[in-house]
Amino acid sequence: MRAYNEVKGGMNMKTDTILEEDIFPFLPEKWGQVIREEDALREERISEIRLRVGEPIRLRYGVAEVAVSHERITAQCLERVISSCCHHSRYAMESELKNGYITIRGGHRIGMAGQAVITRGEIKMLKHIHSLVIRIAREVIGSADSILPYVWKDGRVQNTLIVAPPYSGKTTILRDLVRQLSDGDESCGRCGVVVGVADERSEIAGAYQGIPRLNVGARTEVIDGAPKASAMMMLIRAMSPAVIVTDELGRREDITAVEEAVHAGIAVMATLHGRDIEDVLARMNKTERELFALFSCIIFLDNKPRMGTVRKVISRDDIRECAI
Repeated sequence: MRAYNEVKGGMNMKTDTILEEDIFPFLPEKWGQVIREEDALREERISEIRLRVGEPIRLRYGVAEVAVSHERITAQCLERVISSCCHHSRYAMESELKNGYITIRGGHRIGMAGQAVITRGEIKMLKHIHSLVIRIAREVIGSADSILPYVWKDGRVQNTLIVAPPYSGKTTILRDLVRQLSDGDESCGRCGVVVGVADERSEIAGAYQGIPRLNVGARTEVIDGAPKASAMMMLIRAMSPAVIVTDELGRREDITAVEEAVHAGIAVMATLHGRDIEDVLARMNKTERELFALFSCIIFLDNKPRMGTVRKVISRDDIRECAI
């Protein structure tokens, strides 16, 4: 699904079918209308819709955020949106709500903030929800073209880490890498390979009820909603992938799972939050720095002058120095 232009009433109106089909059915009609009016004025596509009690609707376009109405969102209106997104049964969505988000049709993630309900020391669910952020899952076919030569080199997939700050397009690019590696390209002699995706937060494949809703390629196997370390181990043991892909490494168990994959001869592609090498190293202890030594290529992205800009690429020799 793609945004397109149509002439209507003498005006050039931009119509985003993703919003119309997947998002607006859950929102009050008047909210959909003010979002349409703002969206028609902009070239970029909406990446987030933020709804907070006592605040106007806010939309994110790239790194910019804009308020689109003077009307303040009420707790009652927000509650109706939440009920609609949960198909009027919060109990059925309890396992997702305790993680602070739910995934709706189309693979779009709705994050929530409110009061946590604790049972036996664990979060059971959220109540008194006062804020929602709807993250729009979109495909950008070809967005990984500029970094594919670093990832596919010498006839094989390199162990690749993508480092970027928020809103830099790293997950969008990672998704397109998965598609391209999975499908292959006979015209350049690149055969398709089995790719296993550990998609803890349903962001890479945009899975809904276990089925990927975004194009991640014909040879891609997805484990959705499980902790990434557990999902990676399941893929290693059961699905015989040539490549394992996951998003936002961070915990020690994630690093251990990456080590298991590499030692099993499986290539790994992953992402990590950070602005530059100094920023990342400052937040790591010596053991965590060993993560770098597992990768052959580290690609740093930025959101300037546009999302997905490749700022720097570090090769194997430089990575070894970082791990010391």
